[in-house]
Amino acid sequence: MNNKSNSTYERVKTIVNKNRKACTICNCEDVSITYNGKIRRGRPGLMTKASIPVYRCASCDCIWHEKTEDDALYHTDEYRESMGETTNLEEFYEKHDDEILAKLIYTGTSVYRNKFFMDIGCGGGGYADYINCVASKIALVEPNNTFQQLLQSNGYEVFTYPEDACRKYANSVEVLTSFDVIEHVDDPKSFMQSIFNLLVPGGVAFIGTPTEYPVLRELLGDTFDSFVFSTQHPWVFSKKSLEYLACECGFSEIETTFYQLFGIGNLIAWLQTNKPHGDKQYEFVTKSLDELYKSEMAKEETGEYIMLKVQK
Repeated sequence: MNNKSNSTYERVKTIVNKNRKACTICNCEDVSITYNGKIRRGRPGLMTKASIPVYRCASCDCIWHEKTEDDALYHTDEYRESMGETTNLEEFYEKHDDEILAKLIYTGTSVYRNKFFMDIGCGGGGYADYINCVASKIALVEPNNTFQQLLQSNGYEVFTYPEDACRKYANSVEVLTSFDVIEHVDDPKSFMQSIFNLLVPGGVAFIGTPTEYPVLRELLGDTFDSFVFSTQHPWVFSKKSLEYLACECGFSEIETTFYQLFGIGNLIAWLQTNKPHGDKQYEFVTKSLDELYKSEMAKEETGEYIMLKVQK
């Protein structure tokens, strides 16, 4: 390398090092850009105008981008509509009641009986309605203003954020769930710490979040990256990063389990069309083949959903 080329290399190296971002989760400085392009802004089809750099930590495997949305948006109906969601309770139940069985598979059923239960990010409260039959007490956390009013009219005690609930129920909650919330928050460590603070000694929490969909990312590249990375999800957690957070916040027992919810038809549809098709069905995909695919994805820890179970 001649002197001129070497000088250019050193200048570029200096700029890269100067702009390198340490991992917010574990403070590692070995961070790279895993994707840099337009990302989803709500429901499929809505995209950012500008490219968004998405970072990955080499140590804990956490993926993140700079937050682009105001937390105040979570209070509004417009935010849920941009996500293809609704604040109409009947429509909410129709869309999400089928997910309750999966949530019970994550947690089991016996854990709730005669316990003080809290659900963080409960939406319309459909899951709490089922647990209400066996729990001794329930409190909910939900930032959306419309849902708060509806939940309160249905007899639930509702808080806007976990730290609000902490002011009344620190060291009180026996079982806590939070599905599809931690990827939205501004500060995951503070969020996890609030969960720790809410639980009684021996209390258990179940925290579920989507993964990076590693198989689809490998097969489809930027086409899938522009879908899976979104403005509403500034974080995509790995097993390492979730366990690191839990350990840092003081949890004594930590367990992670992977799940694959969509069948092999979803994978085939993505490969055919480069678009999401939900739980796509094909006649040649037998139930046995579908279940084998799901179980192998989960076993190999390449599934689309990861469940963190922690005990205080």
